[in-house]
Amino acid sequence: MDSSLSAAISTGTGHSSPLVSRNLSCCCIERGVRVKFQSNKLKQGINADPGLEVELNLDHDRDVKALFRTPLARFALPNAEEINPGLEIAILDRRAKAAGMARSNVRGWHSDRDFQNWPEPEARELVDSMRSAVQNMVSLVALSQRFSARIEIVAWANVNGPGSYNQYHTHPNCLWTGVYYVRAGDYRDDDLKHAGKLKLYDPRPRVDHLAHPGQGFGRNVNITPRNGTMVVFPSWLAHSVNSFDSDTLRISVAFNARVKDFKDLEERGANEPT
Repeated sequence: MDSSLSAAISTGTGHSSPLVSRNLSCCCIERGVRVKFQSNKLKQGINADPGLEVELNLDHDRDVKALFRTPLARFALPNAEEINPGLEIAILDRRAKAAGMARSNVRGWHSDRDFQNWPEPEARELVDSMRSAVQNMVSLVALSQRFSARIEIVAWANVNGPGSYNQYHTHPNCLWTGVYYVRAGDYRDDDLKHAGKLKLYDPRPRVDHLAHPGQGFGRNVNITPRNGTMVVFPSWLAHSVNSFDSDTLRISVAFNARVKDFKDLEERGANEPT
């Protein structure tokens, strides 16, 4: 099941890096209460137990607050068609020459964690986009359109074929994690459910101890990979990558980001949060 609530992330200005002005298409998927509340027009018409002596009404806009939201953003890179062919060539060339690393990957290839230093212009452009995406996420969480910060990126390439997958894991010692799909793969004829998808796990413990009618707590979320799309989420959010049987290849670049020397430059009124 892909995503739930969505809202736009605006691109900030006045950051320490000009990359924040990059025209990236972005949406934010916030995992909170996944119940689709009924319209306020229906709040007077709840009739589950007509024998109640006292009936309470609930204004969903005024009285309900979704707590503990987890932001996940998808960025469509405007230069994807230009950089993807060169990225694919560079990644497959390195896979042919190096055995790679073993991390969460099973039967898939994982490059050294040095993609941020690759000399190809396509790689440099992608790392710039990673920094820009993280700046947007920092702006979202810090509630600031103007700030200065150093964004440190560590990235690596992945190549997955049939039968390969990534185990359940998190990314410690960083704030944001992301993945960019150079070649997402084609799973339309795959017999496996959610084949090749990025799987995200509800981070709240014990929410699935008792099932509530119609509720989505404790359900995992599967994100469909798409060519030229970058997905960014908090590094503490547990995730895995589903296996697939299709005769296809998925090529991606994953990254971790740290945010250093953050300084809020927003001019705030007396009643605004800091």
